[in-house]
Amino acid sequence: MAVLIVFTLMLVGITLSQVVREEIVFLNEDGKSSIVYSSTRSGFSSYNVWFLRDDIKKPEDHLRDYLYVYPERYDWNTKDERYDILMFPEGSYAFLKYQKLANLEIRDDGVFVYRNWDGKTKTPEGHYGYWNSPSNYTRFAYVWVFPKNFEIVSYESNRKGKWVIRHNTLAYYGSNVNDLVFTIRYKPVTADIYAKLKQSGAKVKVADEGVKVELQSRLLFPTGSSELSDEGKKVLRRIVKSLEDRELKLIIEGHTDNKPLRGKLKEKYGSNWGLSAARALAVIEYMRSIGVPEDRLELRAYGDTKPIATNDTEEGRAKNRRIEVLILK
Repeated sequence: MAVLIVFTLMLVGITLSQVVREEIVFLNEDGKSSIVYSSTRSGFSSYNVWFLRDDIKKPEDHLRDYLYVYPERYDWNTKDERYDILMFPEGSYAFLKYQKLANLEIRDDGVFVYRNWDGKTKTPEGHYGYWNSPSNYTRFAYVWVFPKNFEIVSYESNRKGKWVIRHNTLAYYGSNVNDLVFTIRYKPVTADIYAKLKQSGAKVKVADEGVKVELQSRLLFPTGSSELSDEGKKVLRRIVKSLEDRELKLIIEGHTDNKPLRGKLKEKYGSNWGLSAARALAVIEYMRSIGVPEDRLELRAYGDTKPIATNDTEEGRAKNRRIEVLILK
């Protein structure tokens, strides 16, 4: 995806005026993507926005993830070797766009670290991050709105400004600033669980709702069976031990590949959905037997409807045959 990285303006026979920019990031529940509202207001007669060309085939492709562009009238300048330049016929503009967060790191302790600059890309004039030319931003507001499954850890900028936290919103306010770089650290409310499960050796990832542990069926069950193996019980005991003394809800999800059941398997389970339900139920019953309260356990059976890999190869099918444990606070 093309990433908007730099900004500039063009003076057309007028004196310097104020330039005010707002960047509002609405973080999605996955913590890795966002909806961003950007606006710049100035007294200039035109304004240019620069896009790094990357692998873009035609300039309009830069806007493929944009939900709103104002004003709707604009032109492209493609004469620069590295950048495509979006030219607005007035001094103010606004964007609404979907974006995956580039330069994002997820640490082993579950903390997400986002930086809006890669630390090396600069314009020929030496600008980087959020920048304006030929003058600084008169005022710059940078705002993050966090979903309820994330909390703020820390925040910093390379330029002086005022930071304000209101409820789930973090805001930076700067005056007479340029070449802005922000580092925002945030974590899921289940980050401590993520870190502990990571230490246990489980395959764990941050999900939209919480933390998800992925267990291949071959770790838990003999082939074609819904009866837990001794090794499978050992794996589940380790997971439950990592969650001791916590008021957590565990959703056990059963998944299969798309190969139709045959013979005795079909007689016993009926379908892939039936097999996924039986295996998820076996996990729930075992967790209940080792002390997890019933009211904290929920079963979901998906059969072959949510593959995570291709079903065209044995390796892919093996990945799709799995149990997932979704852990919610």
